[in-house]
Amino acid sequence: MDAASPKARRVRDRTIRTASPILRAVFMEMDARGMADREIAEKVNKNPKRISEYRCGKVEPGVMSVEHMAGALGFRLGLIPIEAEDG
Repeated sequence: MDAASPKARRVRDRTIRTASPILRAVFMEMDARGMADREIAEKVNKNPKRISEYRCGKVEPGVMSVEHMAGALGFRLGLIPIEAEDG
């Protein structure tokens, strides 16, 4: 495969483009561990292409998918209270 081909660029591009801060944190953790999309896909029973679509912002996953991805990394989602603004 030619390194300048569009497919080669897609394979190398691991830029996180999702709008979700939680999902962005999941992908940042994956990247820090050197974990490929296909690895997390296997752990959460998803197609690697779907994980890639989450990463690039083409598709927004449901909360259960994000929970499963976070769980596969050893994290749990939770609610954090918003502090009241000083008036």
